[in-house]
Amino acid sequence: MDLPNAPNITDWLQAVGTIGAVILAFVFYFWDRIEKWWNKPILDIAINFRPPYCHGFRWNRENIGRTVLQVRCYWFRMTVSNSGKEAARNVEVVINNVRRKVGDVWEQVGEFLPSNLAWTHISQQYMPLLLPCTQKEVDLGRIIDPATRLEFEGESIPGVNWSPTLTLFRFELTVNPVTGYNILRPGEYEFTLTVGAENCRPVTRSFVLNLSGDWEIDEAQMFGKGVRIYRSG
Repeated sequence: MDLPNAPNITDWLQAVGTIGAVILAFVFYFWDRIEKWWNKPILDIAINFRPPYCHGFRWNRENIGRTVLQVRCYWFRMTVSNSGKEAARNVEVVINNVRRKVGDVWEQVGEFLPSNLAWTHISQQYMPLLLPCTQKEVDLGRIIDPATRLEFEGESIPGVNWSPTLTLFRFELTVNPVTGYNILRPGEYEFTLTVGAENCRPVTRSFVLNLSGDWEIDEAQMFGKGVRIYRSG
């Protein structure tokens, strides 16, 4: 029986050329998708629990009676970063899944609705562009001097008479809910932040907030025993 001729070098070169042509055609056809995947924005969100990201200051603010008062306040911000090779467009941060620790059990804060945080300085829902290798701050919330809390709208839960010595934490949302579901009484909480943009996948991170209820004028004391915020897990 005659055996088939073994492939020669020409046959091998033709085979390699055919395979190469198929690969080139594949890469050419999907190049836009490959390029977008390779250069896509990579978002993350973190807490820098120190000044100037989280700090105390004196705030000149108009009270209910339209009088400008100076009130002591602590402000807290999150840092959103883009480590990708392309700008992220229309970036937003959503807070949800707020839970309070009762004993050894985390209980859902049922009245809390998923809501947008406001970007620092512009107080908007969306950041139009977050350039590669840059970061921007988004406002998480604030604590004001409880002795002056009743002077201002939106700083207390409606219908609840809180002690004027007890601190409350107010999440800084793009809307100010009339029910006050964004205001937390003292306790230990866990919450989830999701940062996303129109041209990349969203990223979700969880954080813990401990609020003792104590008010301290000294910033170091306040951040030592009055309030703590850190990454969960």
